[in-house]
Amino acid sequence: MREYAASPESYWRSAVTRNDGVDAALAATLADDPDEMVRLYLSYNRKLPPEILTRLAADESESVRDTVVWTDGLPKEAFDRLVDDPSPRVRTGAARQARLSPEQLAKLNKYSE
Repeated sequence: MREYAASPESYWRSAVTRNDGVDAALAATLADDPDEMVRLYLSYNRKLPPEILTRLAADESESVRDTVVWTDGLPKEAFDRLVDDPSPRVRTGAARQARLSPEQLAKLNKYSE
């Protein structure tokens, strides 16, 4: 799996992200991949450790952040940041989460004023 993750072809690196057996070290490498699509595919992996989910929640890509906001294992601190994300799309995803607290809902409401 490491050979594919180190491939110069993003197709192979993306394929590795879909494997639930990706260990934390390899996931960390893929979370820093220069190709947005690799990071996006990684954000769909629901078996990632919390520290990788936190990194993805801070990704420069709106699509990556919008995908990871739906992950149950996302740590509270990372979710809190996504509630206040500059992207309306990411904030909408956060607003649809059952774990949204009244304080977070109030924070989201400030954007609709």
